[in-house]
Amino acid sequence: MKMGTFWIPTIVFMITTSVLYLCDHLYNIELFSWFNFEETSNGGFTFGGSLNPIIYGFVAGFIAEWIYKSLKKLTT
Repeated sequence: MKMGTFWIPTIVFMITTSVLYLCDHLYNIELFSWFNFEETSNGGFTFGGSLNPIIYGFVAGFIAEWIYKSLKKLTT
C-alpha cells in the first residue's frame, strides 16, 4: 500500500495550508497572510507575503507520514 504514504501527507499538507490561509483571511493575521501591499508616505509601495503556512503544511505532512509509517509497521 504505497499510495497511502503519498496521499496522506499530501492531503494533510493541503488542509493545513488552506486552514492557515483561511485564518489569515478571516482574522487578518499578518504572520499567515498570502500577500501584503502597503503604500508608503513618499508615494512608493511595499509588498510581501508569508510562506509560513506552506512551511507548516510541509512539517505537518512529514509528521503525518511518520505516524502513518510507524502505525503501519506496528500492524505488520
